[in-house]
Amino acid sequence: MRKIYLGMLLVAFSFTINAQWTNVGNAGFSLGASEYQSLALDSNDVPYVSYQDFGSSGKLTVKKYDGNNWTDVGFPGFSVATINYTDLAFDSKDTLYVAYADGNNSGRITVQKFNGTNWIVVGNSGFSLPAENVNLFIDNDTLYIAYIKALSSPDSGKANVMKFDGVNWGVVGTQDFSTNPIKEINLSVENNIPYVSIIDDTGAKLGTVLKFDGINWLTIGGTFFDSGLDYLDLVVDNANPYVAYSGSSTAGEASVKKFDGSNWVDVGLPQFSTAAIIECHLAKDNDSLYVLARRSLFSNTATVWKYNGTSWAVHGNENFSAGVVSSMDLAHANGVTYVTYRDWANSDKTTVMKYITSPVGISENNINNNISIYPNPTQNQLTIKTDNLQLERVELLDVTGKVVKNITQNFTTIDVPGLQKGIYFVKIYTDKGVGNQRIIKN
Repeated sequence: MRKIYLGMLLVAFSFTINAQWTNVGNAGFSLGASEYQSLALDSNDVPYVSYQDFGSSGKLTVKKYDGNNWTDVGFPGFSVATINYTDLAFDSKDTLYVAYADGNNSGRITVQKFNGTNWIVVGNSGFSLPAENVNLFIDNDTLYIAYIKALSSPDSGKANVMKFDGVNWGVVGTQDFSTNPIKEINLSVENNIPYVSIIDDTGAKLGTVLKFDGINWLTIGGTFFDSGLDYLDLVVDNANPYVAYSGSSTAGEASVKKFDGSNWVDVGLPQFSTAAIIECHLAKDNDSLYVLARRSLFSNTATVWKYNGTSWAVHGNENFSAGVVSSMDLAHANGVTYVTYRDWANSDKTTVMKYITSPVGISENNINNNISIYPNPTQNQLTIKTDNLQLERVELLDVTGKVVKNITQNFTTIDVPGLQKGIYFVKIYTDKGVGNQRIIKN
């Protein structure tokens, strides 16, 4: 997780660095097209994914990766009817739970758990109001649900949180507690204190974080996000809420803030995504933060950024998905970052990818710091210069991730007059790992 600069010790050790995102199992492994992907890791960091499975009539399917293949947890399409808005979580005993808007109960929420053989209902089926944007969170083995009341309901669009007491699901605070209708809600719970982030769906579309004090939902630090907020996600760590977001005052680019007890402060520099984002997912592990998003400027491919305690940088290679993605989710543990998404390059099926951060070695950023590519922008030719690195291979990729040039010799100059104008990515394979840099062809 941490950058390690070994200086002169470099010659004394050999390093294995996985410097790019790779598929976990086969890309597009779901039976049919899919949507509402959710990702969770058990205590052994085995990835599980849930999704609406159009190969099973739009019902719910959950799979796990067994080290070689994606296998069904229970049987595929196990919900009674079609579903929406899945969310997946483990308790401390590695019992797996999934929540969803249940088509068999007019879009009300049902939660089920896997007992090792079958999926069984937790409490009653359809225990909520008709729901959208369903969130499941487990804290100290207590289950919490947050959702938006569906637009088809009276007084629609309001925020709601519920809690399972071991027998029944009950409302946390008051029903429909948001002042106005909202367009997004995210849930995090720490020490049995629930927090939510919401985007107001009226007027300026401001963002707010609230926590429940045992009686009321209280706003943390005021309504602070810029007007025209588009995307928002929340994690809480040691009673400090973190939010990733984009909106009009950030030109749609990703930024992260933290509440320090008194004020909302920037985590690193704002607008680190360098282009407007679509979707926004936040994860935290120790001192590092991770943000997953897609950018229309880069053909809606997936990119993850990592905050290392000082600055934000691309985590692995940019735009790593094979094509357009949507319905994404993110998880990270013990040096491995996982993402899942609806994969347009594979018939809208589900794909999971991972990026492994080597526990020791030279970081990709450090490799990039020892590589120069010029001129940039260029019209006809690129020159590559390295410092104490031995080039092994160079690839040029377009914004879809397609390799348009593969250079295996004569690396110092690359001719590019035949390429169309636009943005390209240069992947530089060296004896110490892989670097990635972006160029513009004029």
